[in-house]
Amino acid sequence: MSAVNWGEVFYTEWRRYGESKARAAEMNLRRLPVVVIAVDLDRATRAAALKQKHNLGYADAFAAELAMERGAWLVTADPEFSKLGRALSIFSLPRHEA
Repeated sequence: MSAVNWGEVFYTEWRRYGESKARAAEMNLRRLPVVVIAVDLDRATRAAALKQKHNLGYADAFAAELAMERGAWLVTADPEFSKLGRALSIFSLPRHEA
């Protein structure tokens, strides 16, 4: 998982449920076997190019870039990623509106 997307999860939890619930969610997420990948200049440039070419959200571009670089499936409920076509392997989850 990109560090940018980790931050997006934390921000979203805080916005919806408040700081204390966001911090609790962070503690729970840290227990999962998820590797958080730092963002460097090259990764940021590749993500920015994807954002521009495919009209993606900023954080979405980092998720897509990392999945493409690693040859991994992107697990998401966001239909936005379909813009990348066959360049990205997507495992679609059902959407849940909070």
